[in-house]
Amino acid sequence: PAADGGPTLPLRFGASRAARQVGQAPRVAVVGRNALASTSMQGSFFGVAPLLISPCAGVNATVAAAGGSVFCDDGADGGRAVRAWIGDGLASAVVLVAGLTSKGAPKDDQDEIEGKDRSSLLLPRGQDGYIAAVAADAAAAGLPVALVVMSGGPVDLSSAKADPHVGAILWCGYPGQAGGAAIADALFGVTSPSGRLTMTWHSEDFTRRVGIADMRMRPGEGTPGRSHRFFTGVPVFHFGEGLSYAKVTAAPPVVRFEAGALSAIRDEAARLVTRSRSCLVGSATVALRNHGPTATSHSVLLFAAPPLSVEARLAAGAPKHLLLDFDRVRLEAGEAAQVLLPIRAHDLTFADAGGRRVTAPGVWRFWTGAADGGHGPGMAEATLSNAAVVPPRMPPPRVPSPSDPPQMPRGAPPSSPPPSPHPAALPLPVLLLVDVAAFCCLVATLAWARARLGGAAAGRRGYLRAADGWLPRHTGLRMGRLRGGRVA
Repeated sequence: PAADGGPTLPLRFGASRAARQVGQAPRVAVVGRNALASTSMQGSFFGVAPLLISPCAGVNATVAAAGGSVFCDDGADGGRAVRAWIGDGLASAVVLVAGLTSKGAPKDDQDEIEGKDRSSLLLPRGQDGYIAAVAADAAAAGLPVALVVMSGGPVDLSSAKADPHVGAILWCGYPGQAGGAAIADALFGVTSPSGRLTMTWHSEDFTRRVGIADMRMRPGEGTPGRSHRFFTGVPVFHFGEGLSYAKVTAAPPVVRFEAGALSAIRDEAARLVTRSRSCLVGSATVALRNHGPTATSHSVLLFAAPPLSVEARLAAGAPKHLLLDFDRVRLEAGEAAQVLLPIRAHDLTFADAGGRRVTAPGVWRFWTGAADGGHGPGMAEATLSNAAVVPPRMPPPRVPSPSDPPQMPRGAPPSSPPPSPHPAALPLPVLLLVDVAAFCCLVATLAWARARLGGAAAGRRGYLRAADGWLPRHTGLRMGRLRGGRVA
């Protein structure tokens, strides 16, 4: 929280006590290794950018429009300059811009590039100490401190997360040529951050326990497992975590299964049907409401956990949980909405320790949010069997669009799986013959069109002119007359 007890972000001008007393124009410090980043914001694959807006330049544009000023420094002096600037008592806020560098940085300062693997998750060049020192001085002066992290992959932010002087952490990846402007918009509330982490963020301890060449997903001797599906430790940040300036609440998902769902899932697992061709066996409806005054986009991630305990699942080779589907909706201030997420047969299967695709009948748990949300009031349960599971009070879902996948036929007999609407079960030779036949038809059609319509442009070169059109000489036709016409 800020010094006045409110949230650190979005930043508000005149947050310090001294600045309010003298009516001082806002003064914001933008400091740290990546405060002046330019080409490094482009990542590893980029062309010639027509412009490059650094974090310092982006914040300066916003603050200058309010009549204020910005202090920028890359922290090469260890923080002495910014700490002296904070000491005058007239500052408004401190924005620390830390992280890694990409291919756009000078060659001797590149952290993440092709052909170079990081051996550590820690912030390089002593940035943890720099963040702690500057944040402590800013907190002593009553200033809000926001940390912006620029990186392509995860970094260990354990120290900053536990630091009471760091009020907010904003990860921006490598934000591109106008990254500084986008960062400023997020810091000052012009836009509402709504992203979710696409990776599990580990601590440095993970690199010490697991070798870089150890690619085992499941936990075992010498490894706690990889990814949100199998990792058994406590990460710094979970897969799917993310905050927003809006106050969006999500009700527990309302899950329904069609009759014959279990048989359909087992049948597709045996035939190794891919997800894109998998039939629908149910759905989950999630009710959302934006209780705050700020409009925002909200990402809905639907997770599911198979029956049995986490230990029993992992012992059988099953994951702790699965990400079934996700969607993103726009919510205005005070708006409520419902999101309908389809559940396919493939979604409720997983590979066992032997590599076979299987499923687990029984009570599955469903929730939305981040990967660690499988407990508490936001969780719902539904029994996977051949009987239909229909909630007693199903909220009305949104009207299906023509692009929605077809639903399973209701009332299908439990003894047999419902027919798949996709040609997934066709043998490979049949599919190849269909493709070859379609190609031959296309070639024949193009040849006919050329013979009929291409004569006017082709003239007499290489063609026979007849009363009803043009025919190529290489067809091998032997004719004296064609429907009363003469051969030219």
